[in-house]
Amino acid sequence: LYLDIKTTTKSWFSDAWVGHVKNMTSFDKAEEEITWEIGGEVVPKYLGDDGVLLLGLSDTRAEDLANVEKTHGTTLFYSLEKWHPGIRMGHRLVWLLCWGIPLAAWDMEHIRKVVAAVGDLVEVDDDVEELRHLDRARVLVWTSRKPTLHHKVNLHIGDEVFSVEIEEEMTSDIRRCHC
Repeated sequence: LYLDIKTTTKSWFSDAWVGHVKNMTSFDKAEEEITWEIGGEVVPKYLGDDGVLLLGLSDTRAEDLANVEKTHGTTLFYSLEKWHPGIRMGHRLVWLLCWGIPLAAWDMEHIRKVVAAVGDLVEVDDDVEELRHLDRARVLVWTSRKPTLHHKVNLHIGDEVFSVEIEEEMTSDIRRCHC
């Protein structure tokens, strides 16, 4: 598929900056921190990986933030760059549902190991931490796998084998965190 898109066409994102967030746990939390640190006139949009498109960030303000980071290391971003068409994100945050985790393995350390085959555990839903739903675990992971993720893990505990199904939640909106 070839698309003929004129590079001279002014797009809504052409004057935006991309911030690479130091600690990306969830976009909801990062969005609030970005708004607090930079101001309400800047609108952050999650790109994937640790990238956030910053709409409305002026070149002057971006340079100020970069200087503060360079001299003090106190901003939310380890780097800022003007958006360009070559920017690519290789990872994404995605909510997964895990069915079949036995009660003996129902803790953060074991759930982290269960989902390690598909990505790095970032956080779990409140229902997991508070043991409200023991039929499934809803977890947020950082993964390089493409949609739609479905994986099966055979979990060995002693002489028993448990089949754990891991499936991507059908929404791509990571804002649905109840955390």
